[in-house]
Amino acid sequence: MINRRSIITSAARGAVSALAIMAGGTIAVHAANKELKIGFVGVTSGAAAAWGTSNVRSMQTRAAWINETGGVKIGDETYDVKIVTFDDQKDPKRAIAGMEKMAQEGIHYVVGPNVDDGAAAVRPVAESKGIIYFPYAFPKELYTRRHPTPCSA
Repeated sequence: MINRRSIITSAARGAVSALAIMAGGTIAVHAANKELKIGFVGVTSGAAAAWGTSNVRSMQTRAAWINETGGVKIGDETYDVKIVTFDDQKDPKRAIAGMEKMAQEGIHYVVGPNVDDGAAAVRPVAESKGIIYFPYAFPKELYTRRHPTPCSA
C-alpha cells in the first residue's frame, strides 16, 4: 500500500538523485572536493515532524553515499554534497524565511516545503532568487503558470 510517508521518501530520494544526474551524473574520487549545498525547507518539529524528518534523513543518507563514493562530478569539478536544513514549523512565514536563508547561503536547489500553504508561499522567493525547488505538496497555485511563456518564431 502506498502511503504519504513512502511518497515523501521517494520524492526526496528522487530529488537528490535528479540533482546528481542534472549535475553530470558521474561519480569521481578527488582528494579535496568542493561543496554542493542542497537545501531542505519543511516541517521537522511538532505534530507533523515525520513528514519532513523522513525527507531530511533520506537526503542525508543519499548525500553520505555520494560523498563516500567520491562525490558528484559537474563539468571538471567534483563536489561533496552537503544538506542544509531549515525547520519551517509548518508556518508559511517561516517557510519564506527558510527559502530566503537558502538564497543567502548560495543554495540553488531546495527540497520542500512539504505543506501546501508553505510550498505556495515560497514560490515568489524561489523564482526571484533563481532557486530550483522540489516541493512535495500539491496546491494548485504551484502548477499553474504565473506569466505566459513567450513563443519564439
